[in-house]
Amino acid sequence: MSKIRLPVQETENATHVEIDVDYSKGGTNWYSGREEARGFYVHVSSLAIRGGMTSFVIGNGYKRLLETAPRLNRKRLERLTEEVRLRIEVRAGAEWDMVRTLIAKEKLVLLDVVPV
Repeated sequence: MSKIRLPVQETENATHVEIDVDYSKGGTNWYSGREEARGFYVHVSSLAIRGGMTSFVIGNGYKRLLETAPRLNRKRLERLTEEVRLRIEVRAGAEWDMVRTLIAKEKLVLLDVVPV
């Protein structure tokens, strides 16, 4: 699984911060209007999990290109996910900076628990 969830103190819109590593075919991003490269991206956003349902705000969070790639390579995706997981665990790197920025923007309090 390419998703890492960090629990936060529950608010109306959030119970977790989710870090997702995934492949994108690139092209026009209809939300921002910009062209995006084909490759592996990391997404950081908040979400709420309650009663078996997951909810989130569309357009919320941050996205960063990890590396360009002409096609999906599942082994590379797994390696990148593990690299991101390690950086999150040691609280370092660009991904951790994205988490800190999101927490500050949405006024969330990160619970000191191991990522899920």
